[in-house]
Amino acid sequence: MIVPAEGRPVCEASLGHCYYISVNGNDNSDGAFDTPFKTALPALQQVQPGDYIYFRGGRYDLNNTMVAKVARIYPVASEIPCQVSEIHEGIYCYYDIRSFLGIGDFSGWASNASGFKVADGTVEKPITIKSYPDEKAVLDLNGATTSRSTVQDHIDHNAATIGKSHWIIKDLEMVGGIINMGGDINNITIDNVQVHDVTVHGGDNPGLIRINRGYGSGGPHNIIVKNSILYNLYDRDDPDALWKPVDAQHFGAITTLSREVYERDVTKGGTGKITVINNTFYNVPTHFFFKNPMSGPVLIQNNTLYNAVRVAQLSASNVSFVNNLVVDTPSIFRVSAPGYTADFILDIAGTNERIENNTFVNYKEFFQLYNKTNYVIKNNVFFGLADVAPAVAKWSADRYLLRSDTNNYIYAKNDPELHRIYSDDNCFISQVADFIALRWRSASNKQDFTPLQAQETFTYDTNSIFMVETDPNLVFKNPANMDYKLKESSDCFGKGY
Repeated sequence: MIVPAEGRPVCEASLGHCYYISVNGNDNSDGAFDTPFKTALPALQQVQPGDYIYFRGGRYDLNNTMVAKVARIYPVASEIPCQVSEIHEGIYCYYDIRSFLGIGDFSGWASNASGFKVADGTVEKPITIKSYPDEKAVLDLNGATTSRSTVQDHIDHNAATIGKSHWIIKDLEMVGGIINMGGDINNITIDNVQVHDVTVHGGDNPGLIRINRGYGSGGPHNIIVKNSILYNLYDRDDPDALWKPVDAQHFGAITTLSREVYERDVTKGGTGKITVINNTFYNVPTHFFFKNPMSGPVLIQNNTLYNAVRVAQLSASNVSFVNNLVVDTPSIFRVSAPGYTADFILDIAGTNERIENNTFVNYKEFFQLYNKTNYVIKNNVFFGLADVAPAVAKWSADRYLLRSDTNNYIYAKNDPELHRIYSDDNCFISQVADFIALRWRSASNKQDFTPLQAQETFTYDTNSIFMVETDPNLVFKNPANMDYKLKESSDCFGKGY
């Protein structure tokens, strides 16, 4: 930080200029410390690489938002005619979408607002938006309603939209609105940001941080989310479910989509590299919803994750999930990419996942596996997997691994590597000594499961506690007498997080 002379404002832009925004500012001013802007719009129109934009402390509301883009809706489908206040074009209605930060070019098309352009930063000189040092800016989008309340979607709840490269968003709290980024952009850092208490429609893959695809030219890559807190994500259509809506997988603390499933030319790039480190997520349906297959890589490390339905819906490949603490999340990983048949998509669908040195507490289901191969599960500590008798083993049964042989989900090729899992040196701590760790999903009856080798006496193998291969004679190894006494075992020291 640049330490200012006494009486001078803080400006950390050693290679640029600083702009200031205040709750009671004026957009017709020059954005200086003593004459701040009211919204981010005039600052965004002027910033150049290396510049800083500061939000002074206070709670910002709709009066401090800018027109970031427009929405187009079909009035017949919503059974609401175009309102007088809306822009009309043909059979569609258009209305402005407001946000605190619209970091992207806006043409003004079909809107009463004038267009604007926003600069990219550079590798050496990113552009930074943050709270003023030792002050806390709260960007509160609650109360953002439109005449289109029946079709209101995630697009109406963007506290920030990011469509430019080399930007840093830091030290801000966002209430009632998400961070939504998309396009062929790169090097975006979200640092020490709180995003919470958002109510959205689940049909369009919302996320408290949403990393969307590009359109014909790749997607966001080298995205970093660190030191942040994301919590309280609700479904508008199912508010009584709180953080457990019916379609839980579509509500991620972080949601990604990728262009790779639409482009055979994967050299255009998809969505990745993504790094998620040192964060806390809670009271969300799913911590990570990676909807579309993508190459990655994705690193999820040193996070605390709790109170969710599932940790991750993994359609992305090359995901490393390491050194995380997961508590009170019944389902951990679901690895699948249903509906895809093209080889170039299947090659980037849920392959080469690494789950290492994590601690899982109070869970029921660890790994649902529907496609592809190369999974390493190593040096984790598992607390709380309970036994279920074979006679009542159903879809809701507790299990360590669920494998499917249905053609709708399984990788279609006759691949000898299919469904190979390497699982070494994990510690299982359960209330019972003979819990059933594996279930097989039957193609003939999707609700029935047949336990494999459940009646065998499992022997402890220090080199491989658990391994499943495609050979009909499955190799299945598990330690015997897995009860709470294992907590005293020196074999568990050094494992987990």
